Amino acid sequence: MKQASAKVLSEDFSGQDPQTVSTLRTVADAFIRLQDFRHRADYENTFTLTPIEALRQIALACDAFASWNTIRKERIAQDYLLALLIHR
Repeated sequence: MKQASAKVLSEDFSGQDPQTVSTLRTVADAFIRLQDFRHRADYENTFTLTPIEALRQIALACDAFASWNTIRKERIAQDYLLALLIHR
């Protein structure tokens, strides 16, 4: 899933609506950042979560869901969902 999201950040989406591409990249970036944060919280014994940092992560997730809602029916968004499920 992280690789699929990273590919979205680097892929050339020529011919696609720039706003849709930007929004999809926002979602993919949030996915990577949130997954990395979760891995740190799960596996780093010295990791300490402050209330402010927890709120930042919640805001990032909320923003990603709001962004997704605006593009979820677009073809490139549907392709991204498929890429998250199927390793190519």
